[in-house]
Amino acid sequence: YHWSNKSGKYLKDLSDWQRLCFKCHREYDKKTVGINRAAKILVQTHYDKGLILLIGNGGSLTMASHMSEELIGRFESKDREPIGAIALNNPDVITAVANDFGFENIFSRQIEALGNDKNTLVCFTTSDVDGEHSLNLLKAINRARAKKMKIILIGSNKTIKLRINVNCFVQSTAIEIAEIQNEQLEFMHKICREIETILARRKYMQNSKSKRKEVFP
Repeated sequence: YHWSNKSGKYLKDLSDWQRLCFKCHREYDKKTVGINRAAKILVQTHYDKGLILLIGNGGSLTMASHMSEELIGRFESKDREPIGAIALNNPDVITAVANDFGFENIFSRQIEALGNDKNTLVCFTTSDVDGEHSLNLLKAINRARAKKMKIILIGSNKTIKLRINVNCFVQSTAIEIAEIQNEQLEFMHKICREIETILARRKYMQNSKSKRKEVFP
């Protein structure tokens, strides 16, 4: 018998270990695919001269703000161009819209003003729509869809309704909220790293073509 920290149960034989390893590999593969797809969408948004709009509630909005800082500034690369990104977290705008139009419209109103078909919405959440809970995220996603924006959702196992109309869903498999947020922070950093890798590869290819033209005009 062997103890499994993940399941909290004893694994009786090798087949149990094999099933557990296969499950972990499958979950890792899904996350990697989601991260790579999200990075490609955001790079294409940058190439199209679009904006990346980021939203979330509570700690998730802090995550959105963190990601916008990594995109406009830099993550690891020292010489890449800035990427246009805005976290929709201006307290003046949020309180004005909440007061006049209701809290459920704090993001959708901003997307109505700023969104277009070249832009991408990135939504962070640890939960899902439940009555009034996270209704502002659902309305934001619906408004982004109406504006023909691409939508990336970084959520969890609980995120069921919000994922229906998105282009890319990156899912945390953690259970506790703190663990979900830690994993989403890791997702965000991996997306930023992949973006910078794609941009660096493109820059290298462009420089290589320029050098070839100089040698063979």
